[in-house]
Amino acid sequence: CTTCVNPGQSTRFEIHGEKGSIIFDDSGVKQWFIDGKDYCKNDYKDEETGIASNPLALGPGLSHTPIYKELVDAIKNGSTPSIPPEEGKKAVEIILKIYESSKKNQEIELR
Repeated sequence: CTTCVNPGQSTRFEIHGEKGSIIFDDSGVKQWFIDGKDYCKNDYKDEETGIASNPLALGPGLSHTPIYKELVDAIKNGSTPSIPPEEGKKAVEIILKIYESSKKNQEIELR
């Protein structure tokens, strides 16, 4: 998981399980098939539309900058940011469990 790949790579997120698959990329949902039912309307665009193909498409206020500014403000003023640091820790723990699962080639239970 990263937002700082150079050159920019398109976003692609896939979940595959025994009951189906969900695939999402910069242009939207590519597949959403669960228990034999196709939930995907296939109304996405095929061309690249994400910031990987045009980083300037993100525009001001839509990047991570507002989150960083809020964090700096919280540190300076002793306030709590809207996304507390514990939430970031949870995401990192999930990613580390994914790596561990891959390395051990077995399921790893999350708390």
